[in-house]
Amino acid sequence: MGYFSKDDFGEVCIKGANVFKGYFNNEKATQESIVDGWQHTGDIGMWLPNGSLKIIDRKKHLFKLSQGEYIAPEKIEAVYSDSKLVMQILVEGNPDQNYIVALVVPEPENLKSWLKTKGYKDSDDITQLLSNKEVRKNFLLELRKIGSLKDLTSLEQVK
Repeated sequence: MGYFSKDDFGEVCIKGANVFKGYFNNEKATQESIVDGWQHTGDIGMWLPNGSLKIIDRKKHLFKLSQGEYIAPEKIEAVYSDSKLVMQILVEGNPDQNYIVALVVPEPENLKSWLKTKGYKDSDDITQLLSNKEVRKNFLLELRKIGSLKDLTSLEQVK
């Protein structure tokens, strides 16, 4: 997924007396998690310039698309969530498809303001605005623009 320890990215592994000894009645999971005394958390971390560790992804929350490409949905959700137009987002993919989709809850007031700049009439009914196919198309185009600015690949862009 492009995370390399030489770039201060990678799976977070911990070791010490305060780390658990294993999973209760699950030796297989324990052996997968603890290797040479190090517990592999499954979290992907990044070292910040001030020396603190920031969790940026999960190792196992990946899905594969039909062309074999692995996608990390949290990364994509984080990019789109930075937009003032997005209140919540869920990115999902299917191994039978070659694209990903998203369920997006727009931020109503910011969406209305943004739509005014696009020439749409003001409406207090967000449901009415979102039922307009052109509004949804322009919203998707805006998301794709945000994704491009944040260096999402074409496979990471929602359809």
